[in-house]
Amino acid sequence: MKTFNLLSHIRGLDSTRVVWLFNIGLEAYWNGEQATIKDSKGDVVVNHMEEMNLLITRPQDIMILRTMPDQAYLDELEAQGFTLPTILTPGIEDETRGISYLVEEDDNLIAQIKTLLADTEDKIFVPYGVTTIEEGIAKKLGLTLFGSPNDINKAINDKIFSRKFAIEHGMAVSAGQIVSSLEELEAVASDYLAKYGRIIIKEPCGASGKGLWIVDSERKLKTTMMVIKRFFKDATDRQWLVEQWCDKLCDLNYQVYVGADGTVEVFSIKEQMCNDVVYIGSVMPPRFSKELQDECVKCGEIIGKGLYDMGYVGILGIDAMILKDGTLIPIIEINGRHTLSTYISFLPDRHPGKQLFSFYHKLAMTEDMDCFAKVSKAVSTLDEDAHVYTSETIRGARVGDAGRVFIYLVAEDAAQVEEKYNKILEIL
Repeated sequence: MKTFNLLSHIRGLDSTRVVWLFNIGLEAYWNGEQATIKDSKGDVVVNHMEEMNLLITRPQDIMILRTMPDQAYLDELEAQGFTLPTILTPGIEDETRGISYLVEEDDNLIAQIKTLLADTEDKIFVPYGVTTIEEGIAKKLGLTLFGSPNDINKAINDKIFSRKFAIEHGMAVSAGQIVSSLEELEAVASDYLAKYGRIIIKEPCGASGKGLWIVDSERKLKTTMMVIKRFFKDATDRQWLVEQWCDKLCDLNYQVYVGADGTVEVFSIKEQMCNDVVYIGSVMPPRFSKELQDECVKCGEIIGKGLYDMGYVGILGIDAMILKDGTLIPIIEINGRHTLSTYISFLPDRHPGKQLFSFYHKLAMTEDMDCFAKVSKAVSTLDEDAHVYTSETIRGARVGDAGRVFIYLVAEDAAQVEEKYNKILEIL
C-alpha cells in the first residue's frame, strides 16, 4: 500500500478507501474500566456524537455507526456540500457497550465490509483511537490500522505523561505535583489548597471532564476525597496529579498530525469555550495573537516529533491555555487520539475569511419526536448560516430525556458570532 496521509484524504487529495469508527469513551479501557462516576444517560448521549465523523469522510469511504441516521439529517449534510460515505451498522444495538465491542463480535458486519473492499487495493482502518479492541477489528478485517499500538496510546493519554513531557522539553507548566497514593494525594491537595485557594485533581486518563475534580474549599476537598477513596480503594500502583487552578485568559486546542513517515503538521488552532473543565465549543480562527498561534505551531511540532520518536502515529489533540499575563501553557494534556475538535477542524476551509463558532447545547426531551427536523428548521429559519451537524444526540426516542444539539455558526466577526449565538439559545 502507498504511504497514507490522513489529512490529504480528508482534503480530497487521496483515493484510499477508509473504514471509519468513532469509538469514543476508550479512556475507560485505558483506566481499567474504573470510571469514577457512572453516568449511563450521559454515556448514551456521548455515544451518538459519532455522526460528526461524517464531516470529514469521503464518498469512497465506509463509516460504521451505531444506528442509521435520519434521512433528513443526511439530506441536510449533502445540501451543505458534505460528501457521504457508505454507512453500515452493527446487527445489535446495545447502548451499554462500546461500539468497538459490537463491531468485533459482529461476524456478518465484518464479512460485509470485507466484501465491499474485496477489489480495493488502497484501504485502511481509521478509528477515533486505538486500544487492543480496535487492533482486533483491524486483524479481522484484514486491514492496516492507522494509528499506534495500544500500549503507546495508553502511555501518551496520561495527564502525568503530559506534564512530564512539557517539563522535559522546557515548556511552561502550572504549579503541580505527582502523587502515588491516596494518603499522599490528600496531604498534597490540602497543602496546595491552602497555598493557592483553588486546585484541580486529575486522574491519569479521562475525557470530557471525567476524572477531574475542582476543589476550592476544605469542605469540597473532604467530599472529593470521600468519592475518590470509595471508587479507588482497591486501586494499587495508581498515580494522581494535583495542580494549581490558574487564572486564564482563554483555553485553546491545537491539532497535530503525525504521519507514518514522520510528517508533522499543526493543522488547526482553536480558541475553546469551556465550563471549568468541560468543553462547550470552539472559536475559529482563535481571537488571540498571531505570535501566540505561532508559538502553538512550534510546540506542536516539538510534541509531534517527540512522540513520533516514541512510535506514535496519528492525530494528537493538545489542550492548552493562555494565562491572564499572556503566558502560554502549551500542554494541559495530550490526547493521543481524535478529539471532538478534530472533526470540525476543516469547517473553516468551507468559509474562508469568516468567523466560526461550533458549540453544543443540552436539551431536555419531553416527548418522542423527530427532533432533528424541528431543531434544524428552527435554527436555519433564524439564521441561514447556522447549521446543525448531528442528529442522533437530539432524538428523544434514542436518548430518553437528555440530549445535545451540535451547531456551527458562520459570521463576519466575533461580535456577530456572539449576537447569533445568543439568538439561537433563546429558541433552544
